[in-house]
Amino acid sequence: MTCPECAHPLHAKVSPHGLRFFAHDPGSPTCALAGESMEHHLLKLKLKLKLKLKLELATAVRAAGRHAELEVRGPDGDWRAGVMASSPDGAVRMAWEAQLSAITAQEITERTARFAKGGVRVCWVATRLRPWGGAVPSIHTRPPTEDEARWMVAGGLVRFEVESCNDRRECPAGHGHWRQADTDLRPFVQ
Repeated sequence: MTCPECAHPLHAKVSPHGLRFFAHDPGSPTCALAGESMEHHLLKLKLKLKLKLKLELATAVRAAGRHAELEVRGPDGDWRAGVMASSPDGAVRMAWEAQLSAITAQEITERTARFAKGGVRVCWVATRLRPWGGAVPSIHTRPPTEDEARWMVAGGLVRFEVESCNDRRECPAGHGHWRQADTDLRPFVQ
């Protein structure tokens, strides 16, 4: 095995507490992962991605002329919104929840109900397909890449397309079907 950061060889070890981990072989170069478990490094990457997604959502909300606030708790502490979007008068509120950790469909449905009880709409945002997608208002996004500089909605958004039919007497309206639609995250939020 080799380190994904510096490509130096790794070996398996067991800590005095019985935890298994990989360590750099002797003579490794200075590496950002040295001294960190792979799980710890992956957790840091996930947290960084979640923060970037929340900031992108807040930017999109503000671009739509709404107020955006990060990490807002409900008055009774029953919910916490990653990004709370509010109308200028504060009468309409919508939570944008970056959900990157594992959660069951039942848990996310219960959390959605707690938001609704507080008069808050919610849209759950993931960075990949999740088993709860469609059980609650949700989308999955694709972070920026070298080819695409923007966050994109990659799932959860569809459009109905109609195609004309060759037999206009039998089928004057044509045939329609739902098709996955990709779009920039900012206009979607707006």
